[in-house]
This record gives sequence, structure tokens and C-alpha cells, in this order.
Amino acid sequence: MRAVVVPITAVFLAVLLNVQGQPARAVLGYESDYAGESAFLTIAPGSPQSFTVFFMNTGTIPWRTGSPSQVNLAVCLADKTTCNKLSPNAAWNDGSWLSPIAYATTTQDVVMPGELATFTYRISAPNGIEHATYRFNGDLVHAQTLQRIHPQGYYQDATVG
Repeated sequence: MRAVVVPITAVFLAVLLNVQGQPARAVLGYESDYAGESAFLTIAPGSPQSFTVFFMNTGTIPWRTGSPSQVNLAVCLADKTTCNKLSPNAAWNDGSWLSPIAYATTTQDVVMPGELATFTYRISAPNGIEHATYRFNGDLVHAQTLQRIHPQGYYQDATVG
């Protein structure tokens, strides 16, 4: 009996590890490809500026703002895999971010499959901040489930100068 249990356990563990090693996907039909971004910024404290990033909807579901198919640009931590968390740069939110865990949703009301989506959000360096470069990490998530759509590790930098 032991000769049968050991191989079955080994196969089960191998399958489990393989499944856990796969990136989490949102609802079936959601997919994206990174398509570009605005330039990194040099910013003075108290002077708001905008970041813009573009993703292609390569899935089969239209992304509609204000609906169950909404897609957000979520805040991610420096590891670029932990998303939907409070931003380490939360003090830079000038009140325009979608929420404490998401920078923005699409600027378009609907992004059909094959179309380019635009995500824009503003930042404002807090007064008294150290002169350095600050990174804003993000990734696309399904707004209702908060699952990442296609982990790509988007980021943009702002240098306080």
C-alpha cells in the first residue's frame, strides 16, 4: 500500500506546485498587453503632474467603467507581485486616485477587445520630501475580484528635483 501512496502523493504535490506557480488570472475572457507609457517625471513639491499608461485589451470581454467588467490600474508594492495594497507613496495622492488601492480606471467608457486602454492618474510630491526618485508600481486588475489580469510589472518613476 505504501508503494502506491508515495507516488500518488508525489504527483499530487507536483500538480499543486505547478498550479500555484501559475500567475493568477481574473475572470475568464480578460487579458491585456502593455503598450506604452508617458515619460518619467521630474517634479517639484506641490506641483501636480500626470502619469499615463496604455494597455491593449487582448481578451474577449469589453472593459466597461462602472460595470462588473471594469478594469483598474491597481497599486502594487515594490515586489511588483503584491497588488491592491495601500501605496507606499500614498502621500503623493492629490485626491484624484480611484481609491487607496487603485490609481485609475480607463479614461474611456468602454474598451473593446483589440482596443487600446488609457489609464491616467496625477501625483503631487509632498512638501518637505527628500530629493530622490520614487517608483509607482502597478498592474491591471479586475475591479470586482481584484485579481490581476496579466501580471506585467508596470512602473513609472518621479524624481523630486
